[in-house]
Amino acid sequence: VEPLVAAYIIYDLWEENMVAKSIKEIETEKYHIGRMFLMDEDTVRETLEEIQALKLITIETIAGLNQVRINPNITKEDILNMIIKEA
Repeated sequence: VEPLVAAYIIYDLWEENMVAKSIKEIETEKYHIGRMFLMDEDTVRETLEEIQALKLITIETIAGLNQVRINPNITKEDILNMIIKEA
């Protein structure tokens, strides 16, 4: 899956006042990228790393956290504009 599309899905499903989301939830929850695109754990992690390289999320694995945080300065509309610019 394209990193920007995956990032848009993550941002769209991000609940208000949520600080972080576990990578396991991104892999397995309904409508999240792992389940929607039938991705295994390694593929989800690779996609998250690509999104992190775009500075849209931060992956936290220290002390076994295994979670992501979105960039508070970016909105899902910003990501949609990035997708449109790439098209």
